[in-house]
Amino acid sequence: MTRPVPFLAAAVLAGAFGPVAVTDPAHTDQRTVPPRRCDQKAGDQDGVETVAGVVKAVLAEKAQLVLTVEEDGAHTDRTVPVAPRVPVRFGKAATTLADLRPGMTVELSYKGNSTDLLGVRATWPQREVVFKAADPATRSFSIETGGDEGGFETVLHLTPDAKVMVDELPAGLADVPAGAKTRVDLALDRKGVLALEADGLPDTLPVLVKRYEPGAPTGTLYVEVRAAGFRRDRVATIGLPLAAGVRVRYAGHDAALTDLRDRMPARLTFSPDRRTVTTVLVAAPLPPEVNDDD
Repeated sequence: MTRPVPFLAAAVLAGAFGPVAVTDPAHTDQRTVPPRRCDQKAGDQDGVETVAGVVKAVLAEKAQLVLTVEEDGAHTDRTVPVAPRVPVRFGKAATTLADLRPGMTVELSYKGNSTDLLGVRATWPQREVVFKAADPATRSFSIETGGDEGGFETVLHLTPDAKVMVDELPAGLADVPAGAKTRVDLALDRKGVLALEADGLPDTLPVLVKRYEPGAPTGTLYVEVRAAGFRRDRVATIGLPLAAGVRVRYAGHDAALTDLRDRMPARLTFSPDRRTVTTVLVAAPLPPEVNDDD
């Protein structure tokens, strides 16, 4: 199997995630047939089957895509014809076959058990990095890649529609802790980031907001938490004092304590002595029929 271009090597060779040149190797042993549906996804609808693979080469002038796929437990190269009428997308955006690069993962959609290719969707493999620092004003942040001899540090930028998640909650760059393990989905040119998922601080507490009660100095936040020593479906409601200057963050923006609503999933950060809540990161309230484990 031809591996995707390593994250660090791509940065060095392509100028911090710049485009990788497409080669056109000889493929005399490749059959121009669609891969078998060995990777068909459960839940395919309307008679559409999908096949996943990794781009080995793009033969744009021949309207062909050479993929490495898994068949019968082994990796096999297949040359797939891509007719001009077939839509090609990178993530959610329309692109062209010539824009695809070796190392991308692709998903081919076929009409049932046939050779009728309906579409090609490509992405770069998700990369795990270490978050270093952010500049929310410019939507940029620095990361460090992994490596046995230390990481390679570079700066990336969020695309206009990029999504940021911290501990599975909508967030902003300012909410990502320095040093957090972070997974990034790169844009087509590898210079932008389409999505960022980061781990929060290890000592945060996952809760479900019940209500906020004003008081001195700041008030009390009542939340539902899993009750220690009980079955997983048992919860307890507790009141937690809020620190002076407590910060509430909602979808990457500052919010007020009075914006807190019943059934908002939240992550709480505490003062060093664990006596008061200093930060509340929340998401939109869950519907009544959905619990916080769904």
